[in-house]
Amino acid sequence: MDDKNNGRVFVAGGSGLVGTSLIKSLKAYKNVVQIGRKIPLNSNPSWEHVVTGDLGSVDLQHQASNTSSNSPSLGFICLGTTKKQAGSNAGLWYVDHDLVVHLAQQMHLAGVKHIGIVSSYGANASSVSHYLRCKGTMEQAVSEIGFDSIVFARPGPLVGEREQPRSDEKAVQAVLKVLNPLMLGPLSKLKPVKSKDVAKALFNKVKSLSRKPHKHAGTTIKYLHYRDIVTGS
Repeated sequence: MDDKNNGRVFVAGGSGLVGTSLIKSLKAYKNVVQIGRKIPLNSNPSWEHVVTGDLGSVDLQHQASNTSSNSPSLGFICLGTTKKQAGSNAGLWYVDHDLVVHLAQQMHLAGVKHIGIVSSYGANASSVSHYLRCKGTMEQAVSEIGFDSIVFARPGPLVGEREQPRSDEKAVQAVLKVLNPLMLGPLSKLKPVKSKDVAKALFNKVKSLSRKPHKHAGTTIKYLHYRDIVTGS
């Protein structure tokens, strides 16, 4: 199976840290649908681009007829924001939960059976942290859609260059760079990780699962933490 020529790949978000790296790694792929508020700088112009200021209105049902049954479609969602950027907790929830779940549903309707999503270390639907509760609740909702497999990447702070830099993120990276040698045991999951490593690990894991026969009812769910990401396991 020649994935680069036949495999259909849907990508939502391409200007963030992980999304930018993922788009770069897909350059050789022919059949890519990139979804976002703008066309990423490093995108392949031959790809199909779904560009809209309202990602909540994205409708991909018509894409199902373009999907080859011989090569499974893969989906990736790399959306994320901060309370500062979103303006409120409600705004953050809309992006990190509502939009992610909506796009996952649309990808599933388009024929995607295997999906990878960037979540966060500590994601937990019962967390007292609004951010981590948002991520955990998102994971629960996506898990109920009906995919054959889902990979949730749960990195700590990301390291890399964004199209639109975040000053608060750079400050956190600077502090954690000093603390990094002290982050052992359970704290190792909070170590800063390169965005390109997250993108590579996420893509490889989703692709690997797509090549395995789905022999049981329900969804296979995998989580990628720091060690999984840096070792590629």
